[in-house]
This record gives sequence, C-alpha cells and structure tokens, in this order.
Amino acid sequence: MGIKISAPNLDNAIAGSELFKCANEHEVEEAKEHIEADLVDILEKYVDKTSDGVCVQASTIGSLEALLEFLKQMKIPVAAVNIGPIHKKDVLKACKAKTDIKKEKKEFATILAFDVRVMPDAAKFAEEEEIKIFTANIIYHLFDEFTAYVKQCKDSRKIEDGNKAVFPCILEMVKGACFNQKSPIVIGINVKEGVLRIGTPLVIPTKENLKLGYVQSIELNKKPINQARAKDGSVAVKIINDGSVSYGRQFDDTCQIVSNITRDSIDLLKEGYRDELTKDDWMTVMKLKKIFSIM
Repeated sequence: MGIKISAPNLDNAIAGSELFKCANEHEVEEAKEHIEADLVDILEKYVDKTSDGVCVQASTIGSLEALLEFLKQMKIPVAAVNIGPIHKKDVLKACKAKTDIKKEKKEFATILAFDVRVMPDAAKFAEEEEIKIFTANIIYHLFDEFTAYVKQCKDSRKIEDGNKAVFPCILEMVKGACFNQKSPIVIGINVKEGVLRIGTPLVIPTKENLKLGYVQSIELNKKPINQARAKDGSVAVKIINDGSVSYGRQFDDTCQIVSNITRDSIDLLKEGYRDELTKDDWMTVMKLKKIFSIM
C-alpha cells in the first residue's frame, strides 16, 4: 500500500530509507543507528572524496546503491553522492571537483543522475559552469552516455596535446644510408623497439643527448606512413632541425637514436594513449626513463 507521512523535520529525511515501528526511545535510537550505518557503508564502499570522480545522484538509497555497484564494476570512480532532485548546491560539488581535477579532466566534472529531476536553477547553473548532467531512468543508458562523453573528452585532449605525448622508440641507422646530411636530414633506420611516429623528437644519448630534430615524415617502400615498428623493417626518415646538426659531423651510422621522452610526455601516454601501447612499448619507456634519469 502507499503511505503518506506527515511529521516535523521531514526536510532531513532521506528518500528510500527503511521505515521502522518503534515502541520506545531505545528502539528509536537503534533505528537511527541502523539507517546511519547503511549510509556509512555506501560512502566507505563506493566513494573516494580524495580522488577524481563523478558526482552521483539517485532517487532512493536502494537505487543509489545499485548505480554505485554498477559504476564500480565499470571502474568509474565516484567522488560524491546524494539522494533526491538535483539542486544548485549539488552542481556546486561538481564545480569544486572541476577546480580540483588536474589537467582539467572535464569528464569528471559531471553529475550522473538516476531517476531524479534536475531543478531549473540547477540546470541553468550547470550550463553556465560547463558541468555536464546526464539523466536516465535506466542504468545502462546512463553508462552508455557517460562512456561516449569520456571518449569525446579524451579525443579532444589528444588533439590539444599535439606532440607533447612522445611515444617511446629506440632506433639504429642502416649502415651508410644517409640521403641528405643537413636539415632536412634523410636517413634509413630500423626501429629496434617501440614505435616511431611523425612529430617525434629524436636525440642521441651517447652524444650528451644531442638533439637531432623532429621527424617530419616516414616512408616505407617509397610510400608515406604515419608510424613505424620493428616489423616494418627499414624505413626512410626525414628529420628537420635548426641546421646546427648534420650527419657526418655530429653523428654517424654507429649512433643509437631514441625518442626524447620527458616526465610530462610519459604522463600523457598513461592518460590518453595507454590502449595504443603494448607491454613491450612500456618496457621501452622504462629503458628510456633510465637513459634520461626520469624518476
């Protein structure tokens, strides 16, 4: 049956809480402890306020717990939760998350709302502050929408990051294969480890990290390609620099050439390109970290 409850202090009641029939004050206190324990369990099990994560809002404790369990299985972190309609104060929580998040991971400046209304003032404030609110009455729909948004955010960051994300590679020159000595230097190389991509900055570690320049183009069998791996065999690489480095003077075909990775570039790889690198590629990253003494 449906029951309407009229009582003082209902503003503090939480939708979805259990109802208890209490005969005395002692039973009232026991009921309070039981309900509070449920909320504490949810917070301890699913919410980490110290790390990046989305804000989650649901209509009842039961639906909140169901959504949080699903998000946990999908490995989506949660930084804050609430019950009931979304008000301006709830959007403020997401605004704080956006401020705290490193590198503006705006996919976490988000509210996932399950079976709740978004109040007009909250919707307007969220739009002004660029806080995304996803609403749905089916958990899977909410997940699909958020997943698509995360991909969109990551793709945007990849474009913005440009050449900052330097991929790991260790190269060796093909003996005598120099086709132009000065910028643009054109040489034949074999990729020994990792992946060589257009835009990669190259250095020679044994020459005090001599900077050769940036990869302008890569050709395999006289056809342009965007990247090369060991399986591709020998490729021709065009390297541009400021003219201060040339083949035969500062370096020759006995020198090992590597990509000039940095701590920032490694962090960018971890953040946005993890799925593009193999286990062996990450081993190459570790080798380069030792070469450049990166902690």
